[in-house]
Amino acid sequence: MLTPQEAIQQVARKNGVTPEEVRREIELALSEGMRSLDPRVQAFWRQIPSRTGIPTVEEVVQFLAESAT
Repeated sequence: MLTPQEAIQQVARKNGVTPEEVRREIELALSEGMRSLDPRVQAFWRQIPSRTGIPTVEEVVQFLAESAT
């Protein structure tokens, strides 16, 4: 399995963007999801393990990768 950083780089190459842009898009999705009033959306983001209570990009990528397998 790829590390979160490797996965971000792979997504960036595949989409012709920089890894920073991929990170920014994930951060935007995370921010929007955490602010959502929809209980289902909030529940999804809360299930992502995080050391600080707010998942990092790497934690999100790791969680999604593990969920997909």
